[in-house]
Amino acid sequence: MRIGIYNRWIHTMGGGESDMGSFAQVLQADHDVEFLAHEPLDLAIFASRLNVQIPRVSMRVLPFDTEYCAVIAASRDYDLFINTSHLDLFVPQAPRSMLRVFFPARPEYALPPPLATHNRWFERWFAPSQLRLVSGFYPPEASDVRPFAWTSHRAELHVRRQSRLPARELQVLLHSGSPPDVPPAHVRLSINGTVFATRELPRTGGWTDWRIPLPPDIAAEPLLRVRLDTTTFNPRELGLSGDSRELGVGIGAVRLLDGRFSSRIAERLQTGVPNASAYAGVAAHRLQALAQTYDEVLAISRFTQQWIERRWHVSSSIIYPPIATAQFHAGIKRPMIVSVGRFFAGSHNKKHSAMIEAFRALCDAGLHDWEYHLIGGCDEAIPEHCEYLAEVRAAAVGYPIVLHVNAPFAEMQQIYSEATIFWHATGYGEDENQDPDSFEHFGITTVEAMAAGCVPVVIAKAGQLETVQANQSGLHWHTLDELQAQTQRLITDPALCRRLAAGALRRSRDFDYAAFEQQVRAVVEQ
Repeated sequence: MRIGIYNRWIHTMGGGESDMGSFAQVLQADHDVEFLAHEPLDLAIFASRLNVQIPRVSMRVLPFDTEYCAVIAASRDYDLFINTSHLDLFVPQAPRSMLRVFFPARPEYALPPPLATHNRWFERWFAPSQLRLVSGFYPPEASDVRPFAWTSHRAELHVRRQSRLPARELQVLLHSGSPPDVPPAHVRLSINGTVFATRELPRTGGWTDWRIPLPPDIAAEPLLRVRLDTTTFNPRELGLSGDSRELGVGIGAVRLLDGRFSSRIAERLQTGVPNASAYAGVAAHRLQALAQTYDEVLAISRFTQQWIERRWHVSSSIIYPPIATAQFHAGIKRPMIVSVGRFFAGSHNKKHSAMIEAFRALCDAGLHDWEYHLIGGCDEAIPEHCEYLAEVRAAAVGYPIVLHVNAPFAEMQQIYSEATIFWHATGYGEDENQDPDSFEHFGITTVEAMAAGCVPVVIAKAGQLETVQANQSGLHWHTLDELQAQTQRLITDPALCRRLAAGALRRSRDFDYAAFEQQVRAVVEQ
């Protein structure tokens, strides 16, 4: 068969991308396998960084747009299409398809909150509408002038009327942003399925204040469904930057106006702008219906499987991510604790600062001769990730704490082999029911450490409960005080440490590559 494996985030080379590479490694022996992504990538570097062998796999680069048009069209070229891209859902056109789910996004969306004012009369008079982006928008950005969001070739948004007064016109602030050698952007605006206006935007890059008069029957509607169809350009194809998105126009605000001065006040209050609240529904738009179009949905753990059922009402099978346990071995152990996880800002970050705080407290309480090593990749081209890394480095100053940023696999192997204890804290301080996305949904690095004879001391939440059996193959904790206490138990009781290390090694074999290969071959043959 010809098999296509899609991952929008392949260049991050994280745990999900390692899983993608493992699927390819299994399937390349009997099938023609091709990766689909939106940015060029050296597969030799990919294979080396993630320790996969994919010599027969090829790479296909496609333009990116918010409706995944290029990917959907390309999926027709394959007998089997496998979507391993986190939170990127669409209906594939291949005869057979599989969806790999690391964790399901929320299917619901939230309307923008009301204005932060207690004067409801003032709010309804001067901000008579609320905005929600529905589809065809990229995440909001900030310019020197205002926040805005790029559209793709087709974008839909909803404008809800909240004033008792009828609206007189629809205001749309937009700009082209297209380079000089590209034809001017053409925009067609429809309301509730009817084309209302068309416009050609200037190439100056300035903002265009587009006012569309509304007939009485439309102005009285409580909700306007607005669609924008535009021409697009691709910055990467034009040689302008590495941005591979298909960009339409930038939208700075969409609002209903019902009074002479409402535009000026609404601008000051920043109502009707495409901010994070207005964007909340885009990423989760129609996820449940889209997931049901795949022939097979594959969860990475019981924790993920439960949330797929809870959020999407979709049944799934479990194939645990493969761990190349044979690649790790227990060497001569030293008084060393290790943690492995990417250095990045965001809700799913690895809580490096909390673990450093715990280790510093152990040292301040009298722990001597122990070291703490943190290993992880970092995309230092992204400013917020650099800032996060700088904060972690600053917290480690003055203590025997060593950071290994973007370390090669061989270096990580060596540190695993020498470390006695492994720490994991993803999800610390978060609410599992309110924000399950912030937790470790399986825990690849935990199993790697176990295969190297490290005793895992991990947070008692989510996927860590599946990989580490308390008092058999490791220890659990809930608070930083418990993390310190459990670590002290291992340090002061060598017999316990040896017993749990042996249990961890045995448990790691339940997640080895052979088990994964057997499961993948079975589901593909089916």
